[in-house]
Amino acid sequence: GLDKNMREQFKDHPMYDQTLEFIEKYDAPAFDPDAETYPLSFFEPMIQRVFEKPKQSLYKSEGSTTFQD
Repeated sequence: GLDKNMREQFKDHPMYDQTLEFIEKYDAPAFDPDAETYPLSFFEPMIQRVFEKPKQSLYKSEGSTTFQD
């Protein structure tokens, strides 16, 4: 396998601590086979809200209020 301590070469980098925090919170748990997961349908309302009203887009016609327009 790979060297588990390879990241130590970056310990003096200004973003090192933030990177470790990100890994602990988000990256490592993503590989937990016992972690709770959600079906895609759980995320559909969130995706709908994000794409419901684009703020600025070259694809948005003037006066358009929804992505479907």
